[in-house]
Amino acid sequence: MSILRRFLIIIISLIILLTGYTFFYGPPFGNTIAKNKVQKYQSVIYEDFRISDVSYNCITNNYYAEVYDKNGRKVNGIRYNIYDNVLSDENLNWSMFNKLNMDLSKIAEGFSEDIKIPSGSITTDIYAKGNFLTSIKNLHFRQSLHITGIVNSDVYIKYEDSIKKPAEITKKIIDELGENYRIISVHIIYIDINGVYEIVVNNSGLSYESLEKNTKIMKTISEEEKKIIENLKEDKLNNSK
Repeated sequence: MSILRRFLIIIISLIILLTGYTFFYGPPFGNTIAKNKVQKYQSVIYEDFRISDVSYNCITNNYYAEVYDKNGRKVNGIRYNIYDNVLSDENLNWSMFNKLNMDLSKIAEGFSEDIKIPSGSITTDIYAKGNFLTSIKNLHFRQSLHITGIVNSDVYIKYEDSIKKPAEITKKIIDELGENYRIISVHIIYIDINGVYEIVVNNSGLSYESLEKNTKIMKTISEEEKKIIENLKEDKLNNSK
């Protein structure tokens, strides 16, 4: 066997081993980087607490550490994504979830009675560049908004208006939420008598034009969504009698 062939076999073997290692345990030195990021964040935001060893989840590509108080009681969990260089704080996410739904309930009052806004969810990722500020509210972060099941009970809405309505509603919600949120991605599902519509916008501008451009009618819908449309059609039929 020639030296070149042996060299190629060694290189290919190393690549296979490195790929396998990266899949199950994360990138080389990833655990060290993740622990450093989590410790920096914990020392500023949760300075009187300690963290567990960092573990890697090969399914989510996240490192994870638990935060404990002085009595050894778990008080939080922190995730770190090395590829996006962002942290996720479980307590912060729960707090933002509650705040979002309080705000959504107020915003819903500003829509016509035909529009029903359900509870939503929001994920918050904290940028892990540089040093962390001493207050959670001053952290640099990005957010993804999810609201599935907005229902418009206007049985006389035209098809050409249905395709525009999800973007109109989403844009109003984002504007009403204001500067306290830093939403860069949305996933919205809207239902009316003409069908089920979905908006998916990731890391892009959230102008009305962008939202409308990314509105698609869903071909596959759930039984619950079918039932909502059937009820709307039945209401329209009863109103016409």
